[in-house]
Amino acid sequence: AELSADVVLVTLPLGVLKSGRVKFDPPFPMWKQDAVDRMGFGLLNKIVLAFDSRFWQAATPEGKYIGYASEVKGEFYMFIDISECVGRPTLLALVSGTVARSLEPCPDEKVISEAMKVLRKIVSPSVAPDPSSYTITRWGEDPYAMGS
Repeated sequence: AELSADVVLVTLPLGVLKSGRVKFDPPFPMWKQDAVDRMGFGLLNKIVLAFDSRFWQAATPEGKYIGYASEVKGEFYMFIDISECVGRPTLLALVSGTVARSLEPCPDEKVISEAMKVLRKIVSPSVAPDPSSYTITRWGEDPYAMGS
């Protein structure tokens, strides 16, 4: 589609701007395009894991945030208890960087398995059931975001 205007406020995600998929006429000034090219950004995906109970409370009495120091940077380093927000026992897992990028093309089952493997290192494996439902973001593969 082609649009014409005297003034444009562009709020495209940086990944989309960097991809060159959107063309501007007149083109961006070189200084502005150079700035876009120099800007970096990463990838942060979220995995929402819903359960039938808040089994993690006994193992993590300190609060809503369950941190994990993995040997692999970005590997499910934080689980956040969002149960009160959503009205059922739910954890939000964060994965970033190269780990997030490597998991994006994987089937849902593989992503959930990897998240649960880390969660079961934090709480007893015998206590942590598989989630009853889940949602996975894949911002790097989203053509309207191309990163996060």
